[in-house]
Amino acid sequence: MAFSIQNKPAWAAFNGSDGALTGTPDAGDVGTDANIVISVSDGTASASLAPFSISVNEVSNGTATLDWTAVTETTADTVLAGLAGYIVYYGTSADNLTQQVKLANPGATTYVVTNLAPATWYFGVAAYTSNGVVGEMSNVGEKTIP
Repeated sequence: MAFSIQNKPAWAAFNGSDGALTGTPDAGDVGTDANIVISVSDGTASASLAPFSISVNEVSNGTATLDWTAVTETTADTVLAGLAGYIVYYGTSADNLTQQVKLANPGATTYVVTNLAPATWYFGVAAYTSNGVVGEMSNVGEKTIP
């Protein structure tokens, strides 16, 4: 059997042996490729899929800017010693902040989280000390990336 294609998207690859249409479009490929037809023939008979389209949509990656007040006391209201930095926690569930960035800068009070896909994102920040003790996480904030 042999497969063939008409109107193959420029960014795609086609396998004439099994009829597989594969590929990953780039940002410059945004748009619709229409009237794609895949056919197969055994030399005697042939058949074709109905014409179809593939739409490539632009992905919007957003950012969130987090600001916090520098930590100076422990939760027991004593002076904090050995502040080493902060951990920014984030994720798409307020109860499960699965991603984190460790900021080894005790003077940091802001951070920009980049490359966020469209969704509602949740964020929290915790201080950590030079001996590895991580403090309580802040209240969780949120931002929706359209």
